[in-house]
Amino acid sequence: MRTTAVNCARVISALCLFALVSACGDGGGGSSGLSYTGSTAPASLTSTNSTTLLSDAYAGGNAGNAIGSIASLTNTSYHAPRRPRSLALSETLVNFVRLSTAGATVGTASTAAAVNTIPTNTMDGNCGGTATVSGNYDDVSGAISMTANFNAYCQDNTTLDGTIAASGNIDTSSSSSSSISNMAITVSNLTANMASGDSFTADGTLNIVPQSGYSSIATNSVITINMLLEDSTTSKLYKLANYQISQTVTSTYNDIDITGRYYDPDEGYIDLSTPATIQVMPSDQWPSSGSLKGTGNSSSATITALDNTTYQLDVDTDNNGTVNYTTTGLWSAL
Repeated sequence: MRTTAVNCARVISALCLFALVSACGDGGGGSSGLSYTGSTAPASLTSTNSTTLLSDAYAGGNAGNAIGSIASLTNTSYHAPRRPRSLALSETLVNFVRLSTAGATVGTASTAAAVNTIPTNTMDGNCGGTATVSGNYDDVSGAISMTANFNAYCQDNTTLDGTIAASGNIDTSSSSSSSISNMAITVSNLTANMASGDSFTADGTLNIVPQSGYSSIATNSVITINMLLEDSTTSKLYKLANYQISQTVTSTYNDIDITGRYYDPDEGYIDLSTPATIQVMPSDQWPSSGSLKGTGNSSSATITALDNTTYQLDVDTDNNGTVNYTTTGLWSAL
């Protein structure tokens, strides 16, 4: 059973780090002490604030001065500054998983029901720092429980600090590390300094399940996030409540549907929906098709990708179904 146990350890490591991709805090903050003190009223969507509100809701808060870093990017897959922050973390952590699982080992598991301890395993980053994973795995029920700690862990110019705790289940009938049935993650005081130049601290919880019709969360997942995000540049704190990303990831595109509530500390909250699935190509920082709608205080607005460089904004200032304001613009100007 040693091979099974090794696979289990790899699943735990991969799962936690993949899940951290999309993780971050609950509405009230976690152990880091983050607490949302911004506006809790519905936002009034207008011709002047709708573009910013919707683009920030898509990205998970304003990326500060990270936009200026795009010319220096060497990894264009997910690290572009204005992609959803969870997806930028995803690419970083998937790369980390490839390294950390290569030599993962655990004690021999018995053929009977057993909870196996995953010994603490510490990995060095290729540009500094360490990452540590430990926990338990039941190789009969598939239940797992673990923690992971990042201590200035730097991989490919992205640095992570913070702690996560994870629990959930995997499919014990499969040796594939992608057969993860479900997972709940708590993120505590996670600071991410991304290769793009974006930097933020996150705190809270998430749950990951497969999309309907799928048995694992490998490529077709639904991630529900309750998160606080503090931008390191502006110190502004943004809140995601029941923010759900349904995503399909392939080598040629990433499809995203977003629902839930996004809080801007100055403007208030908007409720999000995706009238048309958002599609982003690996080499682009902005969507090439799809739309995102936000509804606030008797008002709504929709931003639509005309292509990977241009968007259209439609604002219904009294939410009566009639567009009162329409404009187009360049993604690069946001």
